[in-house]
Amino acid sequence: MGCGASSGAATLAEPIEMKTNGGASGQDSMPDTVKVESKTLGIEVPSIPGDVGLCGDLPKNVMKEVAGRYKSWIYMNDEANSFWFPEENKGAGVEQMMVRKFPGPPTFPSDDQVSMILEALDKMSRPL
Repeated sequence: MGCGASSGAATLAEPIEMKTNGGASGQDSMPDTVKVESKTLGIEVPSIPGDVGLCGDLPKNVMKEVAGRYKSWIYMNDEANSFWFPEENKGAGVEQMMVRKFPGPPTFPSDDQVSMILEALDKMSRPL
């Protein structure tokens, strides 16, 4: 699970351009890229403030495409998780990454978990 704050390069509400296999898939008419809505990828972007996204695990190819839209990223799973791609964030110019290890997704976050997220947000450069 992760969340990020917009880099300003593209708004988080704009569709994400994803690469396809194009004609390599045996379908000559398949385009090289397709535009996909964030919500289709499981990324929630609330209208207010509008510059923050919340998502679950993202595959590496999706992370490559969306990382550049974020200025900062909070990763809330263990670093050993197979969906942890710090090199994708760094390569896209994400300024900060903070790992906060949660023991598992409770129904509601504990007070300690909420404090960890708020502390991480407070430490990020402004504007988010």
